[in-house]
Amino acid sequence: MLIGSAALPAKFFVVDSGADKVFKYSASGTAGASFALQTGDNDPRGAAASSDGSLLWILDKNKTVNLHNADGCNSN
Repeated sequence: MLIGSAALPAKFFVVDSGADKVFKYSASGTAGASFALQTGDNDPRGAAASSDGSLLWILDKNKTVNLHNADGCNSN
């Protein structure tokens, strides 16, 4: 489920394992859309994004990395 403005270009992403969500923020810190973590993101520790924000790597405690599109869909 997306909340906020889906059109907002994401500058950075924050993974919240307690909420099981990824939150997008603009360069100014304005909150954008969020999406639920996918299967395989059991205990996320962080995220890294491509320079254009189109790909997102979720780093998990179990030493796996899951690749997602910027809208949250798995790309593995």
